[in-house]
Amino acid sequence: MPRALLRRPCPFMQIASLPLRRGSQLAFFRGAVLGIAWLVAVSGANAADEGAVCIADVPAATPGEKSLHNATASEAPYDFTVRIGDRPAVATSPDRSVLVQGLATSAAHRVVIKRNGKPFASFLLRIADYKSETVCMWLGPLYESWSVWPMAEAKHLCACDGLQ
Repeated sequence: MPRALLRRPCPFMQIASLPLRRGSQLAFFRGAVLGIAWLVAVSGANAADEGAVCIADVPAATPGEKSLHNATASEAPYDFTVRIGDRPAVATSPDRSVLVQGLATSAAHRVVIKRNGKPFASFLLRIADYKSETVCMWLGPLYESWSVWPMAEAKHLCACDGLQ
């Protein structure tokens, strides 16, 4: 073998020839390893950071005076639209639940609810706060207020297809 080949350093070992002191080299390698580990952890977390909101069916408004026996009484119909984050608004239905998927569980989403085209309610929703990947959003007709519960506790309220 020619002597020139023996003296040439391996291209993979070039990092060792950096003009760094031994302690600096160790700090550099430690930082590189931690940086790569962080990137792997973040990319893995983003893949599993997807959740959904199931919007329960909204009962039809009934005539009469509001009471415990007639909680759905209202002069105006329950014609709600719900917009979550930058998603298009979806209309609620008295017959079926509506599913909004593909929401980041760790992000805070602005929920804007309109009734008959006029602002009704607005709040921030972070799905991860409910320790669930899926939450149920439902209207309490007596006080006409919206609530959010983890899906495990609200299966009797929300019935979105494709959810367990």
